Amino acid sequence: MKNTSAVMDSSDIQRTSIAVIGGGLVGSLNACFLAKRNFQVDVYESREDIRMAEFARGRSINLALSYRGRQALKAIGLEDQIVSQGIPMRARMIHSLSGKKSAIPYGTKSQYILSISRENLNKDLLTAVEKYPNAKVHFGHQLLKCRPETGVITLLGLHPRQMNVPWLGVESELRLPVYTTATRDLSRVFDLHHSSQQHRILNPLSKARDQTQVLMDTSQFILFFRPDKVPKDIACDLILGCDGAYSTVRTHLVKKPRFDYSQQYIPHGYMELTIPPQNGDFAMEPNYLHIWPRDTFMMIALPNMNKSFTCTLFMPFEEFEKLLTSRDVLDFFQKYFPDSLHLIGKEALAQDFFRLPAQPMISVKCSSFHFNSHCVLMGDAAHALVPFFGQGMNAGFEDCLVFDELMDKFNNDFSMCLPEFSKFRIPDDHAISDLSMYNYIEMRSHVNSRWFIFQKNIERCLHTLMPSTFIPLYTMVTFSRIRYHEAMLRWQWQKKVINTALFFFGTLVALSTTYLLTGPTFRSSLGCLRRSWNLVTYFQNIGRISL
Repeated sequence: MKNTSAVMDSSDIQRTSIAVIGGGLVGSLNACFLAKRNFQVDVYESREDIRMAEFARGRSINLALSYRGRQALKAIGLEDQIVSQGIPMRARMIHSLSGKKSAIPYGTKSQYILSISRENLNKDLLTAVEKYPNAKVHFGHQLLKCRPETGVITLLGLHPRQMNVPWLGVESELRLPVYTTATRDLSRVFDLHHSSQQHRILNPLSKARDQTQVLMDTSQFILFFRPDKVPKDIACDLILGCDGAYSTVRTHLVKKPRFDYSQQYIPHGYMELTIPPQNGDFAMEPNYLHIWPRDTFMMIALPNMNKSFTCTLFMPFEEFEKLLTSRDVLDFFQKYFPDSLHLIGKEALAQDFFRLPAQPMISVKCSSFHFNSHCVLMGDAAHALVPFFGQGMNAGFEDCLVFDELMDKFNNDFSMCLPEFSKFRIPDDHAISDLSMYNYIEMRSHVNSRWFIFQKNIERCLHTLMPSTFIPLYTMVTFSRIRYHEAMLRWQWQKKVINTALFFFGTLVALSTTYLLTGPTFRSSLGCLRRSWNLVTYFQNIGRISL
């Protein structure tokens, strides 16, 4: 960990200011790295403070923390704290349709990944940011406009209030808005006329500017309050776009010349379910990533600290759409995941399956991660990944670490650091995007193949014999900092070597077996032919003599 001071010198009047857009995992980690360098760091997050929220909103897919992410956390002194909150997973546990279970190790006995709660990790990182006197997190601030050529951002401030709502019969806290639907129980959208005298319900979806939009969650009796505020412009030396796969910062960069961008929604969605503890303990073996591979779809389960498992069902949207009733769902699970049905519980499954619709997954690629010396993208804003290699967070955290290393190399010179960051990271992030797509096929289908298991065993054997020459792909990606694109090239070369060797070995075995099985017969047949030919020759000679 670097010794850059995080303490703000009171004599410093002018300090380089950095605006981090997005207070998620990558944004808050980046803020820690930059605050350590004594920059003035302001994090702008559109949501409320998740540490104060009564329930979590947004994505909750468990995270798999591996070496790259741990190295980034280590650099800011948080590795031990975060690791202590995770559960080691040393292998995949494959659940066959018959109920048979088999383990496929990730690496050596000492190698494992960690199942981590996204929500708790985000909370810890936000708390870490606020420990720096030169860093501040501004919750409820939505980015409206970004001018990367000048380093100016336009923000809309959002502020929570508390109100007494007599018609609900409870005193409800009015919170910040949720910009994506978080619950299917969200039944109506009202406008609430706000004055110091009274609060009364007006027409649904009214858009009058003097009214306040409220979202009502009927199951929680929580209202989300958004007052209208005048947008404000803020100038900074660097804009750091860490605002996720649907990045507003990136939207403005796309409008710039020679900035190419592509996105791909895969045809599969995901849905989360829960396996609760049984008798106060884990219902399954806790130190595994459990997988139910079913060729075109799959379910996985990761352990939680409260001894539950978070299950995620990945499946084509058209398959989700076929499951219309509780009976459809129960029959589907009985057919494809029979051993999980009693673990989840029939009643809980029938209820939870329809709580939220299946969510989409998107992959994003950009031709550049920066614009001039005033703006740079990191994390999902630069390279959103599908979750099948467990590298989305780890790749985002490595972005932060690489940027920090480049800042050392170029002495905090943004004009040198930003172009080099794009040049360095783009091939790596494109590679892990492609590998993540491939790994979905491996997880849902290949792991059922005996040939796949055989190849994995060969890879492990070769790695044991030649640890620096043959390294399995998963080991390179998950347990090292070998650059992603180098890992992919090396993996492709290793596959060719192994397949070629197996081909020649198989050919040799086939020829040897054929010879052993048919050799005596072949020699006997050849002897018969020779004797027959000799007999023909003999009679021919007799004929000549008699003539």
